[in-house]
Amino acid sequence: MSIFSVALSLILLLLPFFVPSLFFLEFVGFVPLFFINRNLGAQILIGAVFGFLYQIVLVSFLYEPIHVHAGISAVYAIALIGVLAFYLAIWWVIFFVSIKLFHNKIYIIPIIGVALEAARDHLFTGVPLFDLYLTQFQDKFLLGYAHFSSYLITFLLLLINVFIYIAIAKKKPAFAIPVIAILLIGYFLPADTPKISPIKILVISEDIAQNKRWDPGSYYAIINRYIKQTKILVKRFHPNLVVWPEAAVPIVWNEYQEDNDLLTNLENNIKIPLLTGLLSFSSYGYTNSAFLFKGNDIYRYDKIHLVPFGEYLPVKSIFDKIVDLTQNGEDLRGGNKITVFSVEGNKIAVPICYETMFPFLIKRFKQAGATVAINITNDGWFSHTFAPKFFMRLLRFRAIENSIYFLRASNDGPTRLFDPNGTIVKPKISGTHYFIFDL
Repeated sequence: MSIFSVALSLILLLLPFFVPSLFFLEFVGFVPLFFINRNLGAQILIGAVFGFLYQIVLVSFLYEPIHVHAGISAVYAIALIGVLAFYLAIWWVIFFVSIKLFHNKIYIIPIIGVALEAARDHLFTGVPLFDLYLTQFQDKFLLGYAHFSSYLITFLLLLINVFIYIAIAKKKPAFAIPVIAILLIGYFLPADTPKISPIKILVISEDIAQNKRWDPGSYYAIINRYIKQTKILVKRFHPNLVVWPEAAVPIVWNEYQEDNDLLTNLENNIKIPLLTGLLSFSSYGYTNSAFLFKGNDIYRYDKIHLVPFGEYLPVKSIFDKIVDLTQNGEDLRGGNKITVFSVEGNKIAVPICYETMFPFLIKRFKQAGATVAINITNDGWFSHTFAPKFFMRLLRFRAIENSIYFLRASNDGPTRLFDPNGTIVKPKISGTHYFIFDL
């Protein structure tokens, strides 16, 4: 029974991550697990096996960026992914133990589940990979609850599972009634209609392959493609803001003055603010930054939440060999303050890549006055995996949580705009490597 329950739950809980239209499977995905009530030792073992299998399927996408693009050996890459899956499995062990300890008070499980998810998202820099609420990307019944908190969706998913379990195990079909009530309330939650100043945004994404991005032979070809395309499209569409993705061009700001001049001269030429991601160097160190070139001024936001093992090494003394292979021993430095940019009367937040995973971080941009968010990102690291589409889904939840427009400007991945209710806003005009959005 335990093996069957584990296998069934794995299928039901994993499928919606890959096929969002199957979101409803999460309503019953935990039910088979609630029937497992072994002794504590067995419960821990089952939880560890379930958690590891569940997580290894989801984090397997990391193999391409770690091995193929970062150049780390296959053995190191598999070992790192295995360690991450094992760490994430620990949270499942705690969850399975909770099922055992509170089996006669099963209604407490949703509270414990949300507490575990929130703790995992915050502790040890936070690992918010594949939170349960993300399976509800296409769910019109629960999505609206994100106006209060996406964690509330996780709570309600677990609560629905509890009600269905009680209806089956205790033969009390009346417990299906609160399930229907939860879904109906979510479906009819009122929409948000915040106002912003009209702005036309031109997003340019040349979809540069990751192995070409810093290739010396492609260096100026990439830069010139962006500059030429920008000049042509600005004359055609007259936008209020031009956006390039994260690390769009292979320029390290402040490393060579002639490279700096390429960008400042472009903005002076087109007379329109240019927002782009760049690596930057200063006495502070290397940072992953967003720059806004506007008139004679340059504004900058340094990425606060860096990617562990990608942009910095948490424990250098242990991972010295990996450091040499990834960044030649040079960690990126995280920023220390929230910055919002002003364009056409709008306050614009620019979270970079991985930062959209953290609801509490995006909330800080909102508190700083942001009415629009533009996530600049580079999906070239994950181009042959399901990750780009998955990361894009995050923005629907961040948009609803904060009642803001959320635009994703991606290299080699989907570029999307979500309104404050999570509805996809189609570009007014699109073409090869460019999009025009009217907000």
